[in-house]
Amino acid sequence: RSKLSLKLLFEGDPELHNPYSIIAVNPSRYPGINYMGAMSLIAWLTSVDGQNQIRKFKLDGQSLFFPIAILD
Repeated sequence: RSKLSLKLLFEGDPELHNPYSIIAVNPSRYPGINYMGAMSLIAWLTSVDGQNQIRKFKLDGQSLFFPIAILD
């Protein structure tokens, strides 16, 4: 940030909400993909541990991502 001369104009507005999604593609349609690896990644990202890691990830003390997976 210190290298940039930019000014923050907007922050916290719901219009700025930009959720990320993850899906595994159909392995019968795309043979040769690592479907089990994709499912493992999805399981971890949506787990309590994965959501906590996302929550703790920061740059210069500021959170970059906010976990929103629904956990039972």
